[in-house]
Amino acid sequence: MEHPFHLMIANSIQAQVQFLEWPANYVVHFGLDCGGLDENQLFCVDEKSNVTRFSKPDILITRDRELKVIVEIEESGESNQAPVKINGKLMNAICSCCYQDGELKDVWFVQVIQTAIETKKQQCQYIQQKARELLPLGPVINYQIFAATQQDYLHEGEEKFLKHIEEALQSTATR
Repeated sequence: MEHPFHLMIANSIQAQVQFLEWPANYVVHFGLDCGGLDENQLFCVDEKSNVTRFSKPDILITRDRELKVIVEIEESGESNQAPVKINGKLMNAICSCCYQDGELKDVWFVQVIQTAIETKKQQCQYIQQKARELLPLGPVINYQIFAATQQDYLHEGEEKFLKHIEEALQSTATR
């Protein structure tokens, strides 16, 4: 199944990595929907198995094998954008301690929701506000939602999104 919005976000990050020449100790892991070759996985305990796997995030950004940024992307579709689904992805990260190659520590969690519905965009802002009031929880220290159409993302959202990713990496560089 094609995921054009996932690929657009992945291409944005890849271009940013090349443009800014990120240090070699930063690695971007793209999940299958984002053009990667493997699934990203978060686990609730150090013993990694299907039973302990809590989620398969779209994009992970690591520094020295320590997970620093999780990006989850939701394509159009009301069933994928219900508050319980949006919050559930954040909760899975909060309850996780490691990913397929290392540990989670001081993680920024970023969700990108593809929607043209204004009330959904407003709802996302409430979800973000309420989640931030609860943080830090588990390894997650920051939370951001970007809700936009593909066109909005290309015209104004991409710059904000990439700036937030850069901020996350700078913030976690000293932790």
